[in-house]
Amino acid sequence: MRQNAERPWTSVGRGPIVRHKEGSWRTIAAVAVVQMLRVGIGFLLIAAGVAKLLVPEAASALVQALTSLPLRASTVVVTSLAIVEVTVGIALIVARDFAFPALLSTALFLVFAVVKAAARTFLHWNAGCGCFGSVSPQEISLASIGATVGLAGASFVLLKLGTNRATMGS
Repeated sequence: MRQNAERPWTSVGRGPIVRHKEGSWRTIAAVAVVQMLRVGIGFLLIAAGVAKLLVPEAASALVQALTSLPLRASTVVVTSLAIVEVTVGIALIVARDFAFPALLSTALFLVFAVVKAAARTFLHWNAGCGCFGSVSPQEISLASIGATVGLAGASFVLLKLGTNRATMGS
């Protein structure tokens, strides 16, 4: 590797590798993790929201069973939730300051985990959760609940890393 006092980067292979002003490779790795989490969780929320907008009936049935709302009202709840999911997903991807969208995604995934656990435990729900519209017809499993808790944890990591200015590359 070659270092030049005039240029704060090192050259490896074909092009420069930009170092953070502190020179920490850990900081660069944290920025990469933040970007992957932002894009991954963002697209996941967008996909789930769009699927619910296209086929709200699957999730509406679960909302109706949990809340005793009429089918029409539960469809409105699911449609509103889908719009929130798409909005939070887009905000995670494009917002410069993504702390609030990361907080919202953490809260969404925690609520989803509680709803899945309640449906499995108290209702003995045999149908799918409707998380991805009609694409998620399998019944709610412990693995599904665990994955949702894991997504809440990933969103929380994104929130913690995103609120640290050094990891946002500024």
